[in-house]
Amino acid sequence: MSPNELFGNYFWLLGFFVFLTGLCIGSFLNVVALRALSGESIVLPPSKCPECNHKLHWYNNIPVFSYIFLMGKCRFCKCHISLQYPLVELFNALLYFVTFYKFGLSFKTLFICILMSFFILMVITDFREKVVFDAHTYPVIVLGLIYNWLGFGDITIVTSITGALVGLVFFEIVARLGYLFAPTRAFGEGDTIIAMGIGAFFGWKMLLVIIFASIFLQAAVSIPLLLARSIRQGNKQLSTAIVLMVLCTLAVAAANVFDIYRYLIPTILMLILVVSTLLWCVWAILSSMKNKKEEDLLYLPFGPALVFCTIAAVFLSLQI
Repeated sequence: MSPNELFGNYFWLLGFFVFLTGLCIGSFLNVVALRALSGESIVLPPSKCPECNHKLHWYNNIPVFSYIFLMGKCRFCKCHISLQYPLVELFNALLYFVTFYKFGLSFKTLFICILMSFFILMVITDFREKVVFDAHTYPVIVLGLIYNWLGFGDITIVTSITGALVGLVFFEIVARLGYLFAPTRAFGEGDTIIAMGIGAFFGWKMLLVIIFASIFLQAAVSIPLLLARSIRQGNKQLSTAIVLMVLCTLAVAAANVFDIYRYLIPTILMLILVVSTLLWCVWAILSSMKNKKEEDLLYLPFGPALVFCTIAAVFLSLQI
């Protein structure tokens, strides 16, 4: 029985209150994330304008509505208010409502909503300062273990623990391989903890699927940016490597469409071409990275890709 059928006429009323709760908590998430970055307490001082430091009244802090009423400007100094505030509030509220719509009024909904809010905290700080805080990541691991230990999830507590360990081992191995090619890890330590939390919630099989999807999402965003930067800096070798990688991907896709793998000779030629081209591309990219300082490298946080793919997996009810 779906949540809609279970609650009948009260479903949309409950959904409305879930949405409002998401708005209010979303407003609090903005405070938690930004004060974690500034090192301030989340309790004191009271809410204030980040530009003029004027204390804000309660009616200046109504989620979304205050932003609209004030037309995106501080009431006192008229400086523009970041669009981050209403977007985070709306996104958190939407995630809460969709979770309620899918799983109903249940403990599973409660745990998933808490997970979504922690995800939002991670994305905010990762995008703004390329950092995630232990206070926002380690609780996810604990929540995931409790979630499955109490039987609200789809896996056993043993699978939950295994998922966390697989996330730790996989990401630490891959991250430390970065030292072979550049003076930095391939991924930040925060990404490892995020992966452990996802594994604790959904198990190692789902975690590997999410990682695989995240790599494609990350590549779709980072490759165009890396290409633009290499062209701007006049790095012809790197630009050529990126273009060839894209062409190889298109060639493999075309080979599947036209089903050339039925024929031995074209298949062998395709494999030789693709493998040799990709090996050269990897060498060109790594050689361009080697001996460069960390701040010179194009860095995009991997955590948000993990988060977005996990959210998609949850709401698509993907089970492995």
